Amino acid sequence: MRKIILAVDDDKNILHCLERSFRHKPYDFIAFDSPIQALLSLPRIKPHVIISDNRMPHILGVDFLSRARNMNQRCLRILLTGYSYDCNNNDHIDKVMQKPWQSDELEFEIANTSVHHDRIIVSIPVQSRNEDNRKCSLCGSDSVTHEVRYDTFTECLCEECHLKLDSFTGSYLEPMIMRQMMGNVL
Repeated sequence: MRKIILAVDDDKNILHCLERSFRHKPYDFIAFDSPIQALLSLPRIKPHVIISDNRMPHILGVDFLSRARNMNQRCLRILLTGYSYDCNNNDHIDKVMQKPWQSDELEFEIANTSVHHDRIIVSIPVQSRNEDNRKCSLCGSDSVTHEVRYDTFTECLCEECHLKLDSFTGSYLEPMIMRQMMGNVL
């Protein structure tokens, strides 16, 4: 499955430059010169990575990325700006990069964020098995042994389903299992 990169900048020259950078790469690149149009298109596009300029008319890139996070929490966000910007945890920005950017540095960040998009953040053993009467998200079993924490939600799994998920990590079946688990909590 090809990763989708969505870029938003009011400067069309920047968008053309970004598009040239990813033309021969294994990504689908979609560009918008209007953050409002990009927000309206997010539910349909479902990008893996969003690159946004900060100073745009109608909405700042920081606000755009925050709204994008509310619509698509699994998407990772990169702010591309020509001005200095100190990001805090409330901004929902994963990476701030300065213009002019280095193509290889941006490619490296995109590759890392798109790999992260499909991965489990952490899997931890459950300390108290009787707490909250939790059931396994995949099979419904009462014997929950692990919590699998993703960047936007936590799932409970029994030992068998946890081993199954581990064995599918990186395989073509992983996205199907992820969709099933996300469907159970969304």
